[in-house]
Amino acid sequence: MITAKRQLLSFLILVVICVSALATEPNETKTELKFEINTRVRSKGLMKFTGPVKPKYVAIFTMSDLSRIRRELVWTDYPALAKMILATTTGQSMSEIQKELLKADRVISTSTSSVREQMYSVQKTEFGLYAFTVDDAKNMTQALIEILTTIAREKQPPMLEKFMNERKQKLQILQEGISDIKNKLIEMEPEFKSRESKYKTIKNTDRYRTLSDSKANEKARETIVQMNKMLSILDIELAGIQEKLVVIEQYRESGKFSKATLEKLEQMFVEQMVELRGAMARKDAAIELRNQDKQFCDLYNAWHSLEKEVKFLRNRLRNEEKRVRSYEEGTANPHPELLPPKVLQNKVTIYPVLAEE
Repeated sequence: MITAKRQLLSFLILVVICVSALATEPNETKTELKFEINTRVRSKGLMKFTGPVKPKYVAIFTMSDLSRIRRELVWTDYPALAKMILATTTGQSMSEIQKELLKADRVISTSTSSVREQMYSVQKTEFGLYAFTVDDAKNMTQALIEILTTIAREKQPPMLEKFMNERKQKLQILQEGISDIKNKLIEMEPEFKSRESKYKTIKNTDRYRTLSDSKANEKARETIVQMNKMLSILDIELAGIQEKLVVIEQYRESGKFSKATLEKLEQMFVEQMVELRGAMARKDAAIELRNQDKQFCDLYNAWHSLEKEVKFLRNRLRNEEKRVRSYEEGTANPHPELLPPKVLQNKVTIYPVLAEE
């Protein structure tokens, strides 16, 4: 599956590069524009003209993202743009009155709007080209597109190549990082499974089974604290009992007491021995319980710390793979500003304009 995706990506990249290469060919096949004549007079958003020659038509069309081309061709430098239009073959075929109109007045209006297309924010530019006749409007449109295409031929292929190289390098870095993460996970897997198995074994005992992992760990830690306190108390208690036994034994061996007293001392000795055995049993039970909970905490911490690391690496792996898919998609579908300019839908609508009073 992954191999198929890589092959598809390679094919798409090749297609994009080939399209870029074709844009540099002098004999490329031009897309024919569809000129539509709309008889409805256009009156909104029109430019004002001060010269003696007034345009009678306006050609309206929208072009793909021209952000990078706009950096090379400044719309505000109208005299330079007018000269460029007049220097084209199509521009030279315009009527003389259109040429005069082009020299005398600004006959190009633009407005941009940002839209979201796939993964990009794209700036589309709507052009309004004013002309004296319908043929002049068509020629003006062809001349401007010829200029934009010429700039694109010079600037866009190197930019696209740079874009592809940068993406290729970034993809390589990401894929190397993914490989490192996978290797780490493979190395950690046996140890993680071993720790998890040991922890789950003790977790499934009656003492912890009904509790969540965190609650069971919390309970075990609390029990360890309680048992430590109890063991301290038992140590004090045992010390007292043992001291009593020493004193009783000394009295029994002294021979200074009556038979009745010795019998009483014997009884006290037995009672203290019982207390001693009971205290020692409680101490052993407390130690065993503490050790059991300490073992649980140790196994929990060993498993949990590694689990957090494994989860972190797995999340990182998912994120990096997501980034790779995003980069692959971006590589196969470059930003429109990196591709040859085009008139959207190849459609140009020519309207008559409202005559000024």
